[in-house]
Amino acid sequence: MNVTTLKCVSVIGQFLSVFPFVVLCEGVGYGRFTWWHYAALYGAFAVFYLIGRLCADWALSPARSRSFRPKAIFLSKAAIAVPLLIFLLVVAALQWSSGLLIYALPAAVIMYYGGYSTSGKEYADIFTRGWFALFFVTAVLTSVLLWLTHNDAVKGAGGFQLCFSFGVLIVISAVLTNQTNIDMCTHQRDAGKTVLPKGLRSYNGALVAAVVTVIVALCLFAAPAARLITWLIKQLLIWLLSLIQGTRPEAVDDILSGTGNGAGVDVDVNSNLLANLLSILLFVGIGVLLIALRRHIISFFRELVAPLFRVKEEYSEAAFTDELSNTTGAFSERLPRHRREQQLYKLYRRESDPVKKYRTGYSFMLLRLNDTAFPPVDTDNTDIHAVKGEKGFRNEDVKRIVSTYNDVRYSGRVPDADELEFEAMFIEEIRRRI
Repeated sequence: MNVTTLKCVSVIGQFLSVFPFVVLCEGVGYGRFTWWHYAALYGAFAVFYLIGRLCADWALSPARSRSFRPKAIFLSKAAIAVPLLIFLLVVAALQWSSGLLIYALPAAVIMYYGGYSTSGKEYADIFTRGWFALFFVTAVLTSVLLWLTHNDAVKGAGGFQLCFSFGVLIVISAVLTNQTNIDMCTHQRDAGKTVLPKGLRSYNGALVAAVVTVIVALCLFAAPAARLITWLIKQLLIWLLSLIQGTRPEAVDDILSGTGNGAGVDVDVNSNLLANLLSILLFVGIGVLLIALRRHIISFFRELVAPLFRVKEEYSEAAFTDELSNTTGAFSERLPRHRREQQLYKLYRRESDPVKKYRTGYSFMLLRLNDTAFPPVDTDNTDIHAVKGEKGFRNEDVKRIVSTYNDVRYSGRVPDADELEFEAMFIEEIRRRI
């Protein structure tokens, strides 16, 4: 698929992730669903998104000096105050409902930083699992609040919109995930020839079609399945009560429905049951996140306390080797020096896997180090790379690049978004100065 098309699909996924905020604003804030409200709200989201993207492009531009860049990044992130203030003034001047501030404004802030995070990113890095998780959490909360309104029309319309948008989001995720797999296989090369498993593209289409079929089936049979489950629960309750009270199931059914001689059964439901259930789900979710992000958390605390300890720098005897660098050089050694650099930089920009991307960026740094007075040799290890890079590039950031590379290459750690962004800024700087 075309890269521009994939980026557009990724951006659509980002905008769709805040759709529950719109349903919440309409269903809970206004008590009805008006079609032009959707266009107005998404127009505001698009403005916040565009401003965030422009601020990120300004802050991360190669024209920014190394000393001013941290200040530029801070100013660009704090610039959210400008559209935020304009939004508040417009709502106050036109005397619109305060529901916009409660339900729509958080989504606008999210879209600002969503646009900010897309600067210089490929489609695989634009729509991530975090956006999918955002939709899931807000959709659950929206469903609960819609249920508390006791308005069947609002509940039904809001629930259908959430389910339909959730289905579209699943299709977008399937398309992007499988296209990423195709790109990863395509970028694997053997002696300069593209390697693509046979039938992978048809598999991608079949998988997306299967996902669409399942979603359509769920939409068609969700209501009958819900009625069937409700009927089964009722029958189980009738049977249990008949055993306890020693009455016939038909009599218990009459009592439960209120059609018999009795006035019906008053069911005392614990009002805190829903809150307890949500609390349990919240703690379970936090536990899952802690397990999934344990490496990032440990790495954060290590970097936090690292300045408190002075470690003596020692050089190891082992020479530096990286099969990714060797593979890259194997098919490009016969090319001119500038062509090899262009090829490696293009490979770095297109790589979507964070580990491979970081290691490719490290290989690019070594290639650029050849242009300095301290070129690397085959017997150098990463410790020597840090020393030569600091002298050759006249930049102390090389130590951080090498330190992260050691964790990624030899400890199996996946670099986080900040480390990838730091490496990207470093690469752009050495490309511009040398």
